[in-house]
Amino acid sequence: ELTFAELKNLRLSNSEESIPSLKEVLDLVKGQVPLIIEFKTHNNNSNLCEITAPILDNYNGVYCVESFNPYILMWYKKNRPLIVRGQLSTKFVKKGSKKITKPDFIAFNHRYKNMLSFKINHCLYKIPTIAYTIQSIEELERNKSNFDLFIFEDFIPIKENG
Repeated sequence: ELTFAELKNLRLSNSEESIPSLKEVLDLVKGQVPLIIEFKTHNNNSNLCEITAPILDNYNGVYCVESFNPYILMWYKKNRPLIVRGQLSTKFVKKGSKKITKPDFIAFNHRYKNMLSFKINHCLYKIPTIAYTIQSIEELERNKSNFDLFIFEDFIPIKENG
């Protein structure tokens, strides 16, 4: 609900740091790690894609886009077909959204891995799945057999033997 200028006046966690723009984040990362760019929008307006796509076009690093909103993925499929697209999903069901977007992967809330819609997409259609958001080694162990990849938060998984 705020303009970017208003957001820039806010400070992060009682520091002197302000909220960075997408370009500022990309300039800081400099392609050193792959990025997941998540679009959070609740309508079928493509303005957000039209504003951010040129910024991402100039980024010299690996990234993918993902969203709960199928319209974002459809825009990217039409306008940036080489960009990897992920359909975010959870317990709720949006009829037909996965068929419409034909995502490269589904990022699914790991807590609902036993839902029939998840099992159909993963087992029957063989769509690669990513579990979000794994917050402990125990959660990782419980979900290893159900997902292809994982998004971690608040911990760094340790590889066995180094």
